[in-house]
Amino acid sequence: MEASSSATLARSTIIAIVCALSIPLAARAQDTSTITGPRVALEVEACAGIDPEVVHRILGVELGADADLDALPTDPEASRVRATCTDADGTRVSLAVDEPLTAKHLERSIDLAASPESGRSRLVALALAELLAASWIELGMRRDPEVVEVGAHGGDEARAVALAIARGRLPGAEVVRVEETPPERPRARPFGVRAIGVGRVSGDPLHFSGGGGLGVDLELYAPLAMSIDVRGEQGSVTVGETGLVRMTVAWANALLALRVPFGLHHADFGLGGRAGYGWMVGEGERGIGGAEQNGPLLGVVTATHISLHIVASAYLHVGIELAWITLPLYGTLGSTGETVARVGDGQLSITLGFEVRPE
Repeated sequence: MEASSSATLARSTIIAIVCALSIPLAARAQDTSTITGPRVALEVEACAGIDPEVVHRILGVELGADADLDALPTDPEASRVRATCTDADGTRVSLAVDEPLTAKHLERSIDLAASPESGRSRLVALALAELLAASWIELGMRRDPEVVEVGAHGGDEARAVALAIARGRLPGAEVVRVEETPPERPRARPFGVRAIGVGRVSGDPLHFSGGGGLGVDLELYAPLAMSIDVRGEQGSVTVGETGLVRMTVAWANALLALRVPFGLHHADFGLGGRAGYGWMVGEGERGIGGAEQNGPLLGVVTATHISLHIVASAYLHVGIELAWITLPLYGTLGSTGETVARVGDGQLSITLGFEVRPE
């Protein structure tokens, strides 16, 4: 009796262990079996030689076994696919896809008049498969996770299977990153016209001259630019206790510059030549006029010009220039030949003005 009870207990224990091990395996098998692909509700109008059964069969082959083509049109997660005739002859067919996975509606129309009736069902099935693939491939686009598709339905598993089907049908389709096109960076405008005021310190004895001028600049081939201006300046120096020498100079400057843009602003760092013509007039005691001397001037100049955008096409111009005059102009006393004024040697100029730089 004890042996029979022991055997019964052993069998019960083994059965319990087997059941305990079988339950999770069955659950996992059930979970695997519940992984479903996209569901498709297919509605095909029998017209123009189109056989709905043939369309169903061929579409199933095109989409593969993971797609369920027997969903009901009332299923909110099913892709509703329709083929209907739209003309009296029944040769023009309208294809429509209402896609819950991407919340998209796609339509196209095909003309079957030139196709034999025996091949029309296949043609419709292939066209429907392409429409579905065109919608499903969008599931592979990388999107901002905070953006939610309004009206989209369907689980992640169905989306993944639908994307795999679409990629299989469209092997050339690549994953696309959906992002906003970055705005075009504003750049310095290549051409400008400016009016400037000039202050210059130079000469022997050291004196200040002031004036103004006009200039243009043009970007030749980034980052190289050319700048040209003409200006007039006037100054004077005191000679002795009562004498005075008035100096007037007309300058022309031409520079080849390296342009460095920063947004709509830019800076030009240039090197070039300075040429001019000067006049010196001496005045004696009580304004009595003296001798007049004139002559050409020639030198080299380096400059930094900055153009700062204000609004629209208006710019502020600021510049600093260093020049060395190699062909100077001297003012001398007629009686002794003594040099009393000179425009030459080193020059420091500051320019300030207004620019117009059209777009």
